[in-house]
Amino acid sequence: MTYGINTLTTWDLDKHPEEKKVIIEGEEFCEDVFDAFVRKGEAVGIDEVHVKTYCPVRARQTVMRIIFYATESIDGKFVDD
Repeated sequence: MTYGINTLTTWDLDKHPEEKKVIIEGEEFCEDVFDAFVRKGEAVGIDEVHVKTYCPVRARQTVMRIIFYATESIDGKFVDD
């Protein structure tokens, strides 16, 4: 399995479908982007730690909801693929 989370990223006309575009506080983002932590077939040690940093999208945001996803795909692009 490949494991990751649902994220927003800066929207790119060349990479992202129009239906995934959202505008938050005047900026264009792509929603439902699958950000993988570990890909199918990769070995993970018992004491191995993966660290990633995420930033809030809204200026006054004080909490973030992290939703974890798993897929059989090695290179999923979106959480609803």
